[in-house]
Amino acid sequence: MDLVKDTLKANPNSSVIGFNDNSSAIRGFLVDVLRPKNPGSPSALLTFSRDFDPQFSMCCCTFSWSRNRCRRPHKRYSCNGYRFSAGYCVGNLQLDGGIAPW
Repeated sequence: MDLVKDTLKANPNSSVIGFNDNSSAIRGFLVDVLRPKNPGSPSALLTFSRDFDPQFSMCCCTFSWSRNRCRRPHKRYSCNGYRFSAGYCVGNLQLDGGIAPW
């Protein structure tokens, strides 16, 4: 993990959220997005320029034999619908002395 965190130390100005609650976001770029001219009713679409910061999150999931549940980072940090996904992994852990039926 030190290898990963060293990038934040070397480039602190490129990080918006740095390893906070299993999430990090790098400084992004301007993107043209479409928005309705009159939200809530049929209308033309207008182009707006928005600053988007790509967010990377890790979800650590274990199942019914523990009380952990999957976190939903989109509930904490607003990405305005623009999200990069680094991957999602669910494993079948074979722990010595474990009580899982598999």
